[in-house]
Amino acid sequence: QDDLIRDCANEFKTDLGTASLLLRNSRWSLKQLRSSMSLNPKKVCIASGVWFPISESDSFRITVARPEKPAGEEYPSDIADISRLECSICLESIGDLGGASMECGHLFCLPCWRGHVKASIYNGPSSGNSILDIHCPGQNSSDGSLCALLLNYEAVEALLAGEKSYSIYLSSFVRSFVGDNTTFSWCPNPAACGRAIAHDDASFANAKCFCGYFCCMLCKRTFHSPVSCKLAVSWEQGVEKYLEKKKAGGESGVVENVKPCPNPDCNIPTTKTSGCMHLVCAHCKCEWCWQCGNYGGGNTNRQRPHHVYNCNEPRNENWNSIAPFEDDGRFNFYYERFLNHTEAQKLADSKRKSAKKKTENILSNFHTITSSEAEFVAEAYELLIVCRNVLAWTYVSAYFIRVETDRIRFQYIQGEFERYVEDFSRTVEENDVMYLLQHRLDITNTTKALTKFLGNIMRQ
Repeated sequence: QDDLIRDCANEFKTDLGTASLLLRNSRWSLKQLRSSMSLNPKKVCIASGVWFPISESDSFRITVARPEKPAGEEYPSDIADISRLECSICLESIGDLGGASMECGHLFCLPCWRGHVKASIYNGPSSGNSILDIHCPGQNSSDGSLCALLLNYEAVEALLAGEKSYSIYLSSFVRSFVGDNTTFSWCPNPAACGRAIAHDDASFANAKCFCGYFCCMLCKRTFHSPVSCKLAVSWEQGVEKYLEKKKAGGESGVVENVKPCPNPDCNIPTTKTSGCMHLVCAHCKCEWCWQCGNYGGGNTNRQRPHHVYNCNEPRNENWNSIAPFEDDGRFNFYYERFLNHTEAQKLADSKRKSAKKKTENILSNFHTITSSEAEFVAEAYELLIVCRNVLAWTYVSAYFIRVETDRIRFQYIQGEFERYVEDFSRTVEENDVMYLLQHRLDITNTTKALTKFLGNIMRQ
């Protein structure tokens, strides 16, 4: 993040704080920023909350009261006389308290600046956006509108360095580099490993985190191939309703208060915590209607949506739509087999960790075996874990196939794949590490064949 900000500042000849705002508005993509700036730099600056035209000087300036003038000398030109100015918020003398301003020229005393920024961090900005979108509290003299300039991370640091509120802000700033970035995603492991996963672009789907968690980068859920994200959501909601109904003795207790942002480039799960149906996405900055899913504004290049009291449009059919989940009597059959392979996957993962320790012990005692030769043991277990996960989700895929002839064809391929996986599982899990090392060539050939079969069924 620091390197990217520095490169951006050097390229556009500006300070680091301004560069960070430009990059965040462009989803932390310097390539996207270059393209946008070449087309309409003024529009980009306005959307980023920075002054146009951008300059090399610091965008946030802290000014102190003019010092005593030495006898017979003139004041340096860069020292402002602010001793007679009043802060327009508290009406106290800025000369006594010190002041600060941005390029907009709105000058306030330092205590008011700090109070404004702290309130925005702890309570959220008045705009309802992210705590990273802290506006200058000034008003434009021409029309009385609020100032559009945003405080950057350097300005917040200058005001709050060393305070708890600054740590909260800085944490959000660093997390935005992953959360708003098209080439990074947070690991969705429910255990909250806290790592970020790098990938080439937003279309990259399947990934494995360093913590060992397999996930889908498109919907930020567990890895669910060969099932689409939409069907995976439908299945998980169906399972949730089934478990809630079972727990409540027949009454479903699912709370429908989470909906995805309707912007197809975002889709961040959103919880509505107040009564108003008009929302501003803290992730992509678009505005949207909770009732019908109409969206616009922000960076979407669409018109702002209607206000909710004019919500008389049809529902956005592409928003929050999932495949219909209806239990036609087959659910228990497929759910039981889904759980069986999920549990088998967990067992394989625990044995993988045990095999890793045994392999390390063998390597330390048998110097004729190299680490590269023993690496295939870990690869075999990794493949088995992926196969178990895919097998579990093939039962979900079969559940949603309504045409019987198509389902029979799919289940034939599924059965062949399951037979190969079970044979491979017996070889890997029922033999010790030394046996696997002695039969390395045979097992390596098996993994190659199974990997090819795995790729085929994931494309079904």
